[in-house]
Amino acid sequence: MRCYLCGNKFLPALNFYNLFNPLSESVDILCLDCRNSFSYLEKGCKYCQKSGENEICQDCQIWQKKYQALLKNRAIYAYDVQFYNAMRLYKRYGDYQVGKALAALIRTRVPLGFDYYIPIPTSESHIKKRGFDTIYEIFRDLVPLCPILKKYDLKISQGELNRQERLATPQSFYLEKKTKQQLNPNGKVLLLDDIYTTGRTLYHARDAIWQLYPDIHVESFTISR
Repeated sequence: MRCYLCGNKFLPALNFYNLFNPLSESVDILCLDCRNSFSYLEKGCKYCQKSGENEICQDCQIWQKKYQALLKNRAIYAYDVQFYNAMRLYKRYGDYQVGKALAALIRTRVPLGFDYYIPIPTSESHIKKRGFDTIYEIFRDLVPLCPILKKYDLKISQGELNRQERLATPQSFYLEKKTKQQLNPNGKVLLLDDIYTTGRTLYHARDAIWQLYPDIHVESFTISR
């Protein structure tokens, strides 16, 4: 079998079940070297999990001045060179298999117990360019998705912006009014994204949801921080 990330051949670990079900999701699609090349986050901020920070990092302290309620984010991996290279292949070059590799890394790590799992949407221009919605494709087989969040096409690529430009990005998310009856106003929402950088995207997404559901509980999950 060839690794979905590096393309090298490897022998996946097989158990009795997937020996007779070679297409089973339990068959590993990542070689051991690639799987071990991603760095787990160290202990850090209790809200966004930024490594090496105090209980509340400087980023969250900035958000605390703007918002009364901080967004609780959970992440698994550090945003290092290996993760950057993977995302470059996936988003810039549209390598669909990298999305499957990322899904394999978090298959059992997405938090359970939420009523709605809402992926951060990709703009229509980027979907046309790549041929797929990057976040939706990572999470589609992991949890039941509720893709009701929409995005205005601002023709802006987050990967091309510096920190200050990201923080100044205008609101681009919205929920169509016809979807208002789809959510329980007292339910629990988990926003899904690939990377937590400044938090601007996720706070904008929460703002959009709270415009129609001001009392709904919202947290977020990202693969990397």
